[in-house]
Order: sequence, then C-alpha cells, then structure tokens
Amino acid sequence: MARAGRGETHPLPHAGEGAQSSGVGHDLRGLAAPVEPGPPRPCEDYRWEWKHCRGLRHAFHHYYAHGELPACDRWRDDYEACRAWERGRAAAAQEALCKSERARVMEKQKYPPVWTFRKSPPPDWYIPLDQDKPS
Repeated sequence: MARAGRGETHPLPHAGEGAQSSGVGHDLRGLAAPVEPGPPRPCEDYRWEWKHCRGLRHAFHHYYAHGELPACDRWRDDYEACRAWERGRAAAAQEALCKSERARVMEKQKYPPVWTFRKSPPPDWYIPLDQDKPS
C-alpha cells in the first residue's frame, strides 16, 4: 500500500490553482515541494500490533515463554499518539511516538545474536554425510 507523507514529494498546484511564476522566466509548476514527514510507521501498524498483543493466542504464548502476560499499553499509547499526530500534527504526540520507536530499536539492539555468523562455508561442506552407513 502506497502511503504519502513519508519523505515523498507532491507537485505544486498547476497554473490557475495558485501557482506563481517568479517573473524572471522560471516556471514553478514542474518543481516539487517536500511534504511534512509523517509517523515512523502507518497508524494501522500500531493498531494491528495492539490488537495482536491483546489476542488470546499471543497472551498464552507470551505467558508460556516469559511467565507473565504481555504489556500492551505501549502499543495502545503509540496508536493514540500516531492518530493525534495525523489529526493535528501535535508536537507532544510526535515526540512521544519517536521516543517510543527509538526505545524499541534500542531494546532490539541490546541483545547480541545467539549464533555467530560464519564468513564462508565449512571446508568439507561437499563431502556426503554418513547417513547410509550402519553404525
């Protein structure tokens, strides 16, 4: 789904719709003006994450894996801040949403990968496995 407002540009209005010429022979109709950036993610993403977090299957899995029920308030707060940002360009909502996204990224970077990635395959990768031989 294409979404406007994420660093994309839109053309200026055409002549007769408010476009002006600078008077020096430059026509501004072909230029593009930057659009004010939108939220880091579409608001529907925050709503889906909040809805998923509240689901019974996710709650059961999270309780099984972590021993506690998931905290879904963060997704709800992010969804509400995103809606406020889209509705009225509220600076407080923008700051809260960006702060939450930064915290989410930092939380992911806190833990190193479990497996070490290898640079090349093992030297004997082409040798057949001994699966056919009886032990």
